[in-house]
Amino acid sequence: MAIGTLIKQQRAARGETQGELAKALGITQAAVARYEKGNSVTIERLQQMCDHWQISLAELFGAPVIPNGAPSINSEALLDAIVVAEGSSVCAAAKPEVRARAIVMLYKLAVDLRASGNTEADVQAKLVEDTDTVIRLARK
Repeated sequence: MAIGTLIKQQRAARGETQGELAKALGITQAAVARYEKGNSVTIERLQQMCDHWQISLAELFGAPVIPNGAPSINSEALLDAIVVAEGSSVCAAAKPEVRARAIVMLYKLAVDLRASGNTEADVQAKLVEDTDTVIRLARK
């Protein structure tokens, strides 16, 4: 699902207007509308929205929540994926929905690499090595 759709769903689920979200974030309603249409949104702005809604980035991207409220997600692997994606010029030039799909794909790869006993350095190196391929796949 495109990141703009996720943002709109979260806002609408709370009965919040674009204007109300904009005011809470200190931005214009036009900026919120652009984000919901899938135009460039930074990871920092996504985190600001999640803080406002009192959810995690993992929950925004659809990670299941276990009963105690903690997302059922490997946060270290997610951070690895986000850091690698944000550091990639190819990823930065991609459309937001492609970046979101790429982050999910990189996250899954990071989880698999960690489960296979790779060191943190090996996980990072493999993610960086595979970023361009993941972006190409995410565009399909």
